[in-house]
Amino acid sequence: MGRDLFRGLTIAAVGDFGPLRSHRVLRQWVERRGAAYKQNVSMVRTARFQRIPIVSYDWLEGSNIAGVLKPMQGRYLVQKAVKNQKRRKRKEKLIKEITVQRAIEVFDKECQDLKEKLLTDRYQIHRDVTGFAYNIILVRVNVLQNTSERCYLKLCSTHETPKGYTCFLTHHSPRKNPETTFLTNKRCDWFTAWAAFQKAFKEKTKLDWDSRLEVKKVYDEDVFVYIRPKEGELRGYMMEDYIPRWLRGIL
Repeated sequence: MGRDLFRGLTIAAVGDFGPLRSHRVLRQWVERRGAAYKQNVSMVRTARFQRIPIVSYDWLEGSNIAGVLKPMQGRYLVQKAVKNQKRRKRKEKLIKEITVQRAIEVFDKECQDLKEKLLTDRYQIHRDVTGFAYNIILVRVNVLQNTSERCYLKLCSTHETPKGYTCFLTHHSPRKNPETTFLTNKRCDWFTAWAAFQKAFKEKTKLDWDSRLEVKKVYDEDVFVYIRPKEGELRGYMMEDYIPRWLRGIL
């Protein structure tokens, strides 16, 4: 924009403006537009004492884009920016606290449900390193009868170590009480439980677990459909997650 935009001004700056906004770069930038540049803490302190407006970097950037000096007030004031930053941090902290509280509530409910099924409070829903919970929903719809069935396939692990695992399926169908079928012993090793989980998933959906996110038309009335995670939600480990990055382009 205009080379004389800041002519007659002395701009004193303190603080860190980021790697792309070093004081050397900032000096070159404002001096090319006619201003004198000072990296001087005392000048900023004096301005504050004399109640001269202290503006943020956004004032420089906004003035440059507009081609005229922006008013030294409102959102361009450092004091306003600091308040907004504190407000954002408080909001982020509150959201984090709410998220943690909800996670605790979900975890407690899962443990209570498992306690009713397993008659012990030693188990939790298994989660992999991505945080994905192996508590999935499979649905089968009968269009002619206007009914639907649901299967809840759960892979569980003990709270304590060494870990014990179990896998079971709960079937909800119209006008019937839910039926729970254990696919393993109530305490087995990881490989047995994981094999049972994958086998049950394939029997119900006709898909391998690693193909679970594929969208296929279902013509078989006996086939259940996996309720896939929404975009952005955890999806669990996929086959490519097990393959080294350097090998993915070869296979």
